[in-house]
Amino acid sequence: MVEVYDKGQIVIPKYIRDMLHLVPGTQLNARVEARKIILEPADDYFEEFERLTSHPAHSDQETEKRIEIAKKKMLAGWGRVP
Repeated sequence: MVEVYDKGQIVIPKYIRDMLHLVPGTQLNARVEARKIILEPADDYFEEFERLTSHPAHSDQETEKRIEIAKKKMLAGWGRVP
């Protein structure tokens, strides 16, 4: 359960952010379906993440490095990182 704050803000629980690899600056598409609010990461987020993680990594460190590269590329593309 999440709470709606004064400005209409909510906090997405950490376990969900971790599952979807959501980081500060991630853009979400929002829509309403049958009295439900649906939040989905923008398509380009998943495309970039899947591209960088589609080939097996040789180590956990390599996997983490690929994820960090994907995050930086996406955030830079959205004008969030200089």
